[in-house]
Amino acid sequence: MVAMIGLGAAPSALAGEVAFRAQLKNLGFQKRHLDSGKKFEDTIELVLPGELFKPPRELDPIARDQADLNTPEAAVRSDFSAWKADDAEWIKANFAASEQAVLAQFLADAEIRAGSKAGFATLDSVFLWGVVRYRDYALVLITYGQIDDRSRGMTAALVQEDGVWKRTNALSGDETLDMVWSAFRVGEMVARAGTGLVSGEGLVAGEVGTAMEQRLSMVTLGVADLKRAIAFYEDVVGWKAAPSPPEIAFFDLGGLVFSLYPHADMAKDRNAASGGSGGTGYQGFALAHNARSKEEVDSIFARLRERGATILKEPEEVFWGGYSGYFADPDGHAWEVAYNPHWTIGADGRISMTKD
Repeated sequence: MVAMIGLGAAPSALAGEVAFRAQLKNLGFQKRHLDSGKKFEDTIELVLPGELFKPPRELDPIARDQADLNTPEAAVRSDFSAWKADDAEWIKANFAASEQAVLAQFLADAEIRAGSKAGFATLDSVFLWGVVRYRDYALVLITYGQIDDRSRGMTAALVQEDGVWKRTNALSGDETLDMVWSAFRVGEMVARAGTGLVSGEGLVAGEVGTAMEQRLSMVTLGVADLKRAIAFYEDVVGWKAAPSPPEIAFFDLGGLVFSLYPHADMAKDRNAASGGSGGTGYQGFALAHNARSKEEVDSIFARLRERGATILKEPEEVFWGGYSGYFADPDGHAWEVAYNPHWTIGADGRISMTKD
């Protein structure tokens, strides 16, 4: 059974994942992707915890005394019913407290109010296509009136406030919400197979996550003495270290980065004991793949996790300002997958240690 069980407490209770795919040309926020070398025809993918419903769940309007906000589904139904009833106080009550004053001004406009009333008068129900978790928000995929018209779909953002779910416009300028909305309307939504998630009309059940581009971004060696190691590679080998933070040394190898990092710090970074050997213990080196966004890191790990890879460290925000995680191959070799906002990845995958 596919349902919103557990959502009354927190969106983290969702059991599965949904991949959202849309062409860059259909996104509202394009600059960051274009700056990273993507083209308008490229497909962008984002994976979030969530569920899709088949068929979409039809929610009829209810009276105000029947409304509750204990789940995102119930909150969306209350919101739809309030607009259809043209009940200003009920409409405001469905929104986060910090947004109600602005909403009251909107509702005070007679022309806007009349248009809204006329529009909702023609709608008999709202259809719920799915729900996903993003940070502390629940994003609910809905269409009004017509089950077969995703092109007019919307993504309602909800947040918990005093133990109940409220509509919010806090994500109106958020790239992730834009991506989910675009994929819902004109792209693909892909349910993770084998978790009770199913595909519906216009949905595709299949693979989860993104395959890593076939390229290597960085090789890091663990060293006992950082100054000694830098001196060796500069004075003996003849290389020149790039400007680097004091705790690490980077060498630009023409699109590939070579780095030196103290053993203890490197082991700590990937949650391994510095004295380990073999298996998934600390090996004294790591390979790295730089992704073009945090979302791409998450999507790569979704694929790795789905296919049984050993996850050494889940992706997370890291002290140097980036976002990274580690996995291991069957022989225990560690790979870091990271998004570094300070570096640039060219269209050919080459790394530049500057931000264009």
